[in-house]
Parts: sequence; C-alpha cells; structure tokens
Amino acid sequence: MKNPLIPNSNEAISAIQNEIHKSKESRYCHRLHCVLLVAKGMSCHQVSLLLGDAPGTIALWVRRFKAHDFATLTERERSGRPASLTEHQFKIVEKALKESPALVGMDGPWNGKALLRFLHERFGVNLRERQCQRLFRKAGLRVSKPQSKVKKTKKRQKSAPSTISKQR
Repeated sequence: MKNPLIPNSNEAISAIQNEIHKSKESRYCHRLHCVLLVAKGMSCHQVSLLLGDAPGTIALWVRRFKAHDFATLTERERSGRPASLTEHQFKIVEKALKESPALVGMDGPWNGKALLRFLHERFGVNLRERQCQRLFRKAGLRVSKPQSKVKKTKKRQKSAPSTISKQR
C-alpha cells in the first residue's frame, strides 16, 4: 500500500500542533500518547522528535504517570499574577469607558493615559499605559489613534538656478 502524502506538510504539522494545544482535553490526550509511546519502548528523545515536545517534558510526564497514574497528566490550575483590579472595580471601569470621559470627571477622549489617570484617582491603582490599553480590549473596546493631519506645504517659488564656480 502506498503511503499517502500531505501537501504543504510543514503547514499541516503546525496547524495540527496548534489544534492539539487549543483545549485541555486535547493536551491531556497528547500527554497520554507521549506516555503510551514511552511505555511501548520508545525513548523520550524519540518521542520528542516524533511529536515535537522537549524530551525533558516527556520524561516529566512519564515520571508523574509512574508515581500517581492518570490524574497527574491533566491540566493543573496555574497561578498567575493577581489582577490589579477586582471584578467589581473592572465593572465600574467598563461602565465608565462606555460613557463620555466628561461624565466621570476626566477631560479629553478615552485613551491609555486617560484611563491610567482615572484608575489612579478612583482606585489608587497604578498601572502602566500598556496595561490600560489591555483593559480596553478586555472591555471589548478599541482605542483609535487620532488621525494626523498632513500639512499642506506652500509651493516653492522658482528661483534662479545657483551657479557653482569651479576652482582652478
């Protein structure tokens, strides 16, 4: 039987790996497959070459599986940096962003710097402008950049051509 070929295999591999990493369930199944291949006699290095994970990561999954069975291959909760705003504060910010800045005591249009000032004055929270821009996206809003006006230049008056004298 002839092996079927996949056109654009590099693109297909990338797309398949992206699909694997999309959900918790598919990542769990992927870990199971890696452990299964090691159980069938492949080395962690061989599995890593085949499936694209680091050999050390595969060895970790195998050690966890041997020590604690299937439960350790599932996704664990990841701790991250705690949010600067509480959910209640974010709802207040979200509501304020959907209104005119003047209604909440701010001047000018809503942008990263204006939100930064609002958060500092209202909640005593100090964020950077980039973090404030992320809050706009989280609220489902976009900040548009102001359009710059192109200055019209005056037409140059034609002047007499300059002459360059040659030195002798």
